[in-house]
Amino acid sequence: MNPNPRKNNQAAEQPGSSESSRAPSGLRESKKRKIREQIRAAALSLFATQGYGQTTLEQVAATAQVAPRTLYRYFPTKDSLVVTDEDDEAMLDNFKQQLDQYPPIEALRRAFHAVLFDEETNTDQLRRTLIAAEPELQAANLRLVIGLAERYADAIAEHTGQPGNVEAALSLTGAAAGIALATVQWNTRETKSAQLQRFDSALDRLEHGFGL
Repeated sequence: MNPNPRKNNQAAEQPGSSESSRAPSGLRESKKRKIREQIRAAALSLFATQGYGQTTLEQVAATAQVAPRTLYRYFPTKDSLVVTDEDDEAMLDNFKQQLDQYPPIEALRRAFHAVLFDEETNTDQLRRTLIAAEPELQAANLRLVIGLAERYADAIAEHTGQPGNVEAALSLTGAAAGIALATVQWNTRETKSAQLQRFDSALDRLEHGFGL
């Protein structure tokens, strides 16, 4: 029973109300994305010029022209300025869609192709270089990869209807995540095309056996 029928009538008289309500949400997301990019760009510039270890979050906030609390809202830790990637969620969503049509390894291949090996930007190159040079960032990146592998394993277990068999799925996704990590960090100057070939070759071995 509707406690305010007039409210529903008013909404019914405004067929464009749902579209107009979505517009501000889209603008908010766009603004958040710009602020996030602004903060990351300032951080990477400072890391490149004065060193990761010598840069403070306060300096990053000042350079990005945001309040420290704003910086912490978008990047709660210093390492997250480098290791977090907006493509992670897109890749996981893509993987879940691919699972409807392909076995897990092929779904992983297609999801990684669609997102991980797209055209690399200067920002991507700088992030890779920083991770390769800083043990703290390598450790943070490894923690991130392990967390993602667990989420991929959960997706496989849920899709197969065997939520209790996460261990087998985690063995697969952990291996694939390790392959991706090794591929991207193998050579910071290697082209995306070369990385893609290396990744595919490693996945083929995972799927068909190493022959050792």
